[in-house]
Amino acid sequence: MIHALLTFISSLVSIFKLRRDLALENLALRQQLAVYKRRQRRPWLCPRDRLFWVCLSKVWRDCARPF
Repeated sequence: MIHALLTFISSLVSIFKLRRDLALENLALRQQLAVYKRRQRRPWLCPRDRLFWVCLSKVWRDCARPF
């Protein structure tokens, strides 16, 4: 009984973690698109963009993981 309850709780946690990771990945991709849509030959990061990536890396551990 306890094993089933622990399994159920761990599966709920993993579902919410997956949704959170998906939302953070979506946010990161939207930021990349915003940088690429700027009207310049070569996209560059302004200080605000760098701050975004630093904050995202603190919240999302898999931020540097290649997709």
